[in-house]
Amino acid sequence: SNVARLNVAAMTALAGADAPPTGVKYDAKQSHDTTLTWKKAPGVRYLVYWRETASAEWTGAKEVGEVDRFTVKGKNKDDHFFAVGAAGGVPVLAD
Repeated sequence: SNVARLNVAAMTALAGADAPPTGVKYDAKQSHDTTLTWKKAPGVRYLVYWRETASAEWTGAKEVGEVDRFTVKGKNKDDHFFAVGAAGGVPVLAD
């Protein structure tokens, strides 16, 4: 019953999240920084996530607000994965 309660709590939290971003992309030009872009929805706050390619968990995140573009300074796309998610939602991996 504890597992069922935990599952219901998780589903309730996700159901209350705003819609995820669409079209999450990163700029492919070589740089020590990585610029991400996505299609935003009005009134939705977004977070940008990153992790090293050898990590299975997101190791960093930054709330960026109601924008459709953000540059992560000092993190390059060769050594990191990036994602964008609505506040309280599931991150969408950048292509």
